[in-house]
Amino acid sequence: MHHKILSLAFGERELDQAHRLHQNSTSVEAMDAPFADWWHEIVVFKPLVFEEAFEAVLAVREQRTVLLNICRMDPEHARRTIDFVIGAVTALDGQYVRIDEKVFLFAPSLVAIKTLQGSLIRDSSSKSIER
Repeated sequence: MHHKILSLAFGERELDQAHRLHQNSTSVEAMDAPFADWWHEIVVFKPLVFEEAFEAVLAVREQRTVLLNICRMDPEHARRTIDFVIGAVTALDGQYVRIDEKVFLFAPSLVAIKTLQGSLIRDSSSKSIER
């Protein structure tokens, strides 16, 4: 179903291209402890262009948590990228929070995002975001 939602917005060709980018990506750094299960993995993206945003969405679809840093993008492409990733992750029933002006955290529905104080930032029952 998620593939269908994304293909409605971007088409099969764009999704195939994004999938190839995702498989051959050199802009992805995975930080994973050797003892951790798959859901402990955090993938860090620092895209240069909008097309690399597909990689972040695919990672969330694969149940990975994504830290997206848009500091290397021009403001117009950065806004478009964030709008796209927020929309796609929301369609995947995922969660997100803004960490800094140009840094965002995206997580699949299985991951709860909490502050250090323990208050819930956003989950499937409460769509609000702490600012």
